[in-house]
Amino acid sequence: MARDWGNHMTVSLTEALHDSAEGLDERPLAEVAALLAEGQVASATALLGALDSIVGGAGAMARTIRADGVLHYAAAGSSGLMAAADAVELGGTFSIPAGQIRIHMAGGLPVGVEMPGATEDDATSVQHAMSGISSRDTVIAVSASGTTPYTLAAAEAAQRRGATLIAIANNSGAALLVGADHPVCLATPPEVLSGSTRMGAGTAQKIALNMSGISSRDTVIAVSASGTTPYTLAAAEAAQRRGATLIAIANNSGAALLVGADHPVCLATPPEVLSGSTRMGAGTAQKIALNMLSTLMAIELGHVHDGMMVNLRADNVKLRARATGIVGQIAGKDRATASMALKQTHGFIKSAILVAAKDVSPDEANAILQQTDGNLRAALAQLK
Repeated sequence: MARDWGNHMTVSLTEALHDSAEGLDERPLAEVAALLAEGQVASATALLGALDSIVGGAGAMARTIRADGVLHYAAAGSSGLMAAADAVELGGTFSIPAGQIRIHMAGGLPVGVEMPGATEDDATSVQHAMSGISSRDTVIAVSASGTTPYTLAAAEAAQRRGATLIAIANNSGAALLVGADHPVCLATPPEVLSGSTRMGAGTAQKIALNMSGISSRDTVIAVSASGTTPYTLAAAEAAQRRGATLIAIANNSGAALLVGADHPVCLATPPEVLSGSTRMGAGTAQKIALNMLSTLMAIELGHVHDGMMVNLRADNVKLRARATGIVGQIAGKDRATASMALKQTHGFIKSAILVAAKDVSPDEANAILQQTDGNLRAALAQLK
């Protein structure tokens, strides 16, 4: 059920509040974990309604490869990571030549842990990047909202040059789907964490670890479907040698990776439809587990309030609109008041909520949040 973020703000399904959002941060973590898992299951069923489009798109991709054309994956943000994760698997899994695969991600593929959001609004760089596409090619354009400027520009470039366009979005009627040769609408329900489309709307993600500087203050999340991957085992061993906390995720019970871990997570998925292709079922379960771990961590840190991400960094048009909606929703104020509070607090959502709701100065808001260790609910209660 879609709800308004604030006074007179209509939102798309990917931005809507989940029915269980209210009071989410006050529930026991085990209860929230169950909600997250149920949300993932519900989201996965969205694919059943898009099978014809997916099959049609897959056929187009196959024709492109046979014709020596190129598959172009175009996306931004979390969708970009998911598109890239699929693209980079094609060579090792199916021996698709590297020359027939291109990844166009807003801002480029991240090489560190930072992924700037402002690049989502860049509709010009992708035009240049895709200047060489032809009618033999297929473009796979992915955007949860279906409105990301970067991805829309990629889709337009594909259509202008006669390439086949597969468009994937999670909102029916999204601009990205209009005119696509193969529109794939995955109408997932609202996220448990409103707007966090890396959850239900997302797919496979992977992690890479640099182990050289870890200490006993650190936590290492080691992931391997088989639980026997030498690289991942070495990372786990390095973590244990240095006294770091080890969370080990594997899909085989009794796997070596799970032995001795502080938090062994065994995801006992059934045999893959394509034997050994663990990027499918096992990878999906891993993705869900990883997203749940990081989301539960954020709730524990006080970064979630009533199912809304009150600690997000609003550095593009979409996120600034989301931040304004969050401030208005929690503070019970109109968008103009919410926007002004965000300007006064330099975009810090928690402080802006206190400024808008309780008419305190930004400095007073920051001081109260320091006293409550950044917990917004406690800060609001303190100002009653």
